[in-house]
Amino acid sequence: MKEILPPQPWPPFMEKEIVSSLGCSPQAYFNAVNYLIQTGVFYKQKNGVLYDTSGKVVGLDETRVDASTLQSKENPL
Repeated sequence: MKEILPPQPWPPFMEKEIVSSLGCSPQAYFNAVNYLIQTGVFYKQKNGVLYDTSGKVVGLDETRVDASTLQSKENPL
């Protein structure tokens, strides 16, 4: 799984493509990703914001999140 995932932050719904290509269940995918986050391989990610184990913001997807407020930008679609 580690080798398949792109660099963070991950785009929304990326897991659908990975689950399909691997032929695994969504639950197996999320279990593997959660394990990699818990072991420090990846950061926790929520709504395009990356957090370290202490909860400090360590990165974000600037196309989805306003860097000054950490709020989601409105979807232009």
